[in-house]
Amino acid sequence: MNTRRPTRERERRSGIVNVCHLRRFTGRGKRALLVITLAGACAAASCGGAAGELSTRLDIPSRPPVEIHVRLQPEHTRQTARYLSAARTTLAVYATRFGVMPFASLTVDDASWPSGLSPDASTVVASSRWLAPGLAMEPEIAVTRAVGAQFWRKALSCEADGGWFIDGLNQYTATPVIASQFAVQQTPPAFSYAEGRYFGGFVPFVVRVPLLNATAGNGLADYRLNPRVDGRRPLSDARDRRSAAAKTALALATLERWVGAPTWDAVLEEFASRHWTRCPSPADLEQVARDVTGLDLSWFFSPVFRSIDLFDYGIETLTSDWDSAGATYRTTVTVRRYGDAEFTGTSTPRAGAFESGRGMRILVAFDDGSERLDFWDGRDRTKQFVYESTSPAESASIDPGEVLLLDTNRTNNSRLRTPENRRASTKWAARWAIWVQDLLLTWASLV
Repeated sequence: MNTRRPTRERERRSGIVNVCHLRRFTGRGKRALLVITLAGACAAASCGGAAGELSTRLDIPSRPPVEIHVRLQPEHTRQTARYLSAARTTLAVYATRFGVMPFASLTVDDASWPSGLSPDASTVVASSRWLAPGLAMEPEIAVTRAVGAQFWRKALSCEADGGWFIDGLNQYTATPVIASQFAVQQTPPAFSYAEGRYFGGFVPFVVRVPLLNATAGNGLADYRLNPRVDGRRPLSDARDRRSAAAKTALALATLERWVGAPTWDAVLEEFASRHWTRCPSPADLEQVARDVTGLDLSWFFSPVFRSIDLFDYGIETLTSDWDSAGATYRTTVTVRRYGDAEFTGTSTPRAGAFESGRGMRILVAFDDGSERLDFWDGRDRTKQFVYESTSPAESASIDPGEVLLLDTNRTNNSRLRTPENRRASTKWAARWAIWVQDLLLTWASLV
């Protein structure tokens, strides 16, 4: 019997040990493994304070030390070690990844939930709730995002509120840090399990459905609520601001996948270390990216940050018919750009009828196990790919590696030659039945 996970779960909840691993590319293409350990709650650090208060000093090589203070409500004292570990992990990872440390001291304040307080220059508010299951990562998510937001505001010379762009930048950079803490017990790329709350949000129920870094971690659901949010005008509505922040986070994650993690980390390191006299904008990040990579990324920044156009690509048709004359199968795949935005991969325009750019990938799989990968600049409304083979096509997909995370509808990104409607409906009906069963059992145990 494998007892490793329950043991770690007990240790983690009690604050005995928390070891967080984060593999990232740091500096100019160098891979590093950062290991942060908090042992015996206060044994490995100089901790002090009454119950619900904890202080320690974080020492990072080649960076000034940081005094960290955590203040919690009396009913949240069991989460003290989780708060401190999340704060230490966030600061250590951000300083290592981005090369700056804007704090000499930092206080993490657990205000009563929900919080109406605003952070100052050296205090962040990270609210939690009395019942906070470890698998849902609520305290870690709150602390990581609160500390990360203050890190970016100070590093980029922003005011108390850096706007939706800083929110989105922080959401994107905080997600792998949260995942590194979740990875103590689980396997990436998830950063948490889905959590539902009942009885007015008081009783939590964790569903073992992993929330993935690239999508849920970057706020895909918030983005899809209002994908045409316009960041060029002031955003006073909270929902619009969340959608704009999520759009930013998904855009940055898309760029990381497009140019590569080492290159994109170098861009963010340069962006964080520049001496800004005002709060930077997406245009400033675009210029930094150009300086570091030598690439003109206006083909992507313009539709994302300077328009309200939507990205939506899909497979419109897939046919594979037997051609008796040629004794082969003739496969036709029609790809379509449903949205107005174009993911071209380059700012260079077409030369006559010749395409320019390889933004979209089209993968066709055949019954004999072979595959064919083609590229498209994504400019036309539709484009056909025709193949002749000895085996019929099994499926076709566009953007198979999910590089374009801003695609508003991924259900049309793939198509089977023979749909499996019965299998899909049976699978989802079974999942729904199990979910209802668990919900009824939970309710019955409380009434």
